[in-house]
Amino acid sequence: MKLFKKWSLVAVIMGLSMSAYAEDSCTPKLTKYIESLTKNTKNQYVSAKQRETSQNLLNKIARLKSDTRNSDCAVFDKMFP
Repeated sequence: MKLFKKWSLVAVIMGLSMSAYAEDSCTPKLTKYIESLTKNTKNQYVSAKQRETSQNLLNKIARLKSDTRNSDCAVFDKMFP
């Protein structure tokens, strides 16, 4: 019984650490994507339509991130289905 408790505790800790790693692995990707969209909205050499689209995507990301249930990976997955 004690062995089962130890292994279940190890499994829970591994699961939590893996979920934390998954969030961390998506954060740099999402940050880079947001930076790219921000540059597009500020660049005068980008077409008006592309600037508008970039701004709409930034608004969508902000809306998704405002929901505390969404991790960075969830936001990234919803942006790229």
